[in-house]
Amino acid sequence: MSFGERLKELRLKDGSTQLQLAKILDISKSNVSKYESNCIEPNLDIVVKMAMHFGVSSDYLLGLSDEYYNKDDLEWKFSKVSNRLGNILSTYRQKENLSKAEFAQRLKINKELYDNIEIGRYEPTFELLKRISAETQYDIDYLTGASNHTTVPSNEIFEFSGKKCSVLYFEGDSHFKARFEELCLQNSINQDNAEKRLGLDKQTYIDIRWNRMPTLSELLKISYAFGVSLDYLIGKTDIKLSSLKGDELELILNYRDCFEHFKKSIFDRAKELSLESLHEKEAAVAAETPLKKTGTDNRGK
Repeated sequence: MSFGERLKELRLKDGSTQLQLAKILDISKSNVSKYESNCIEPNLDIVVKMAMHFGVSSDYLLGLSDEYYNKDDLEWKFSKVSNRLGNILSTYRQKENLSKAEFAQRLKINKELYDNIEIGRYEPTFELLKRISAETQYDIDYLTGASNHTTVPSNEIFEFSGKKCSVLYFEGDSHFKARFEELCLQNSINQDNAEKRLGLDKQTYIDIRWNRMPTLSELLKISYAFGVSLDYLIGKTDIKLSSLKGDELELILNYRDCFEHFKKSIFDRAKELSLESLHEKEAAVAAETPLKKTGTDNRGK
């Protein structure tokens, strides 16, 4: 497909008009029309803006590839254990009895793109987040982690003092909050010593403790300060890993984020280094051990 055909296809899938797309890209409607009819070609800045808006690679947009995005761009943007949005979407989809393909169709994206969002390889654009919010009725603050709870309206009605009111359902991600409060109490951490003990300034500590989910960098600081895994912090496991030293914990967390073929390489190399270390220790011990008399002289007596 040509660039113009790709652009028109993506715009129609997005459900936007030429005028709406022109406003998003800050260009004229006539230019959008000319792009779609292949009368003119956009400059690089416009191509990048379009690719970011539609969530595709520049190569796909220009007709140079049939892949929506480059495979090289699918490395983890976030650690797997902190894939909060993916977990929320997966839980919602299963609760609503939706397959990945069905949910992707409702969001007006393809299944492959949705797969990568759910497993944490792709970060949705703000426009896509708005569509997710509209479909799930979850607040954007909840989806992005700025808030650890949201309310969802339902079709149920109840009467209170003669007035009919809609029933609101509460959705929350309280595992982290409960764990964080518990660890702070156990370690006597408060807003006055949080900066020294956790590396979080006073206001950030207050925000995380009572108002919002932490960012990944904040999660890592908290994890290393308490000597627990990220999985433990967000409630995916009850194993703290607290008996490990800081460097051991960091190594394990990094190892768990690797793809399988990298894990094998790390494991094999660690085994080799372990054997080398063992031999060096044995050699060092042998060198330091003084020679003992055998109880015989040079004549065998």
